[in-house]
Amino acid sequence: ACSIDDEDCLAFSSLDDQPLVFNSNTDTNEDPLCETSDIDCQAFLPKTYLRSDTTLAAELKVRSNSIEKERIDHNWRTAHCPTIFVPISDSDWVRRVAMETYPMAVCGSARGGLYVVDLEEKKTIAQGAG
Repeated sequence: ACSIDDEDCLAFSSLDDQPLVFNSNTDTNEDPLCETSDIDCQAFLPKTYLRSDTTLAAELKVRSNSIEKERIDHNWRTAHCPTIFVPISDSDWVRRVAMETYPMAVCGSARGGLYVVDLEEKKTIAQGAG
């Protein structure tokens, strides 16, 4: 409860319906509305108002991680993996594939050959014998 003539108390008590909490460690209550040396101002910041940007950022990070985990779990459960087959050799098989610049890919074969393929056109563009 604020007295009628206490402007600081009245101004800050209207920011939030949460009970007002005093934290004697003013270093943790950095706020653009209050200087850390203004104890009266710091005392009337609602608990939920303190470091609200930091709290919001942490909550967003937790939610983002949760969504990413759900997406990965869904992909593993449904086993959906779109593939594109491009024939590169009748007598060799692909050991490694590098796709830095899709749709171009470089394939390394078991016999040491290299193949550059366009996955959208489904064509071998270049090849080198190993």
